[in-house]
Amino acid sequence: MKPLKYRLLIISAFACMGGAESNAGLAYFRNSTDTISVSGGTTIANAITIEAVVIPIAPVNGMIFNEYTFGLEDKMLGYSQNEIGGYIFPLTYLAAPVTISLGVSHHLAYVYDGAQDRIYVDGILFASRLASIAAGNGSGAAFVGAINRTDGFQSGFHGYMDSLRVSNAALYSGPSFAAPTGDLTADGTTVLLYNFNESPGSTTVADLSGNGLTGTLGSGFAGATSPQLVSSVPEPASAGLLGLGAILIAIRRRRSTFLNGQRFGAHSLSNGQ
Repeated sequence: MKPLKYRLLIISAFACMGGAESNAGLAYFRNSTDTISVSGGTTIANAITIEAVVIPIAPVNGMIFNEYTFGLEDKMLGYSQNEIGGYIFPLTYLAAPVTISLGVSHHLAYVYDGAQDRIYVDGILFASRLASIAAGNGSGAAFVGAINRTDGFQSGFHGYMDSLRVSNAALYSGPSFAAPTGDLTADGTTVLLYNFNESPGSTTVADLSGNGLTGTLGSGFAGATSPQLVSSVPEPASAGLLGLGAILIAIRRRRSTFLNGQRFGAHSLSNGQ
């Protein structure tokens, strides 16, 4: 029997677009240089969850979240239409080859629990491996979207972000869970939380974790640009873009997608540099 090359999974979902319910605010990342600089960093021990509720609108490789200190720290969640990836230093990059629908809300998560790290898409486990390390922490600032690292510029993802949360605990385990939608909430494990419900035109976003890690739009490195805070996703040009109903997720056993000719966090995948 030939090995299975494609595994198809149909998930019923609603797009956060044109008439579908959505929360009060989103951050619209239009350009590869759009970013939000975080006013400080996170500290974790033996567990972490980096997660976001996003509506990707273009098959462009890019960072969702990255907190980086040369040789010490690398906490990352990245996106392309054909791969979701993440890791924490000193682990190497973990990739989940998965093609996700554009114009549709998705929950993406990287989880490390001290014994294993995992990647989930819409509450379904797509990649995992055994791993046991002490997570690296540093003094570098974190960014939502684009980041200019010492090993080079990494572009941000293109689309709408409804919520971004970092927790010092492994919030999800097992093969599947009921994926959250819309605004995420804070609990005792939350170290950073943005829900982007500020008024359009605001230059900052509030950290709802209670840690005071305010995000500043369009700052942090030369050439940084601001994502746009919006109250809702505009109506699509055609009904086909709504993506209501079944979302087809095709998981391919194929080469990983690369960012700028390399994987996300390219030069630092194994050595934090």
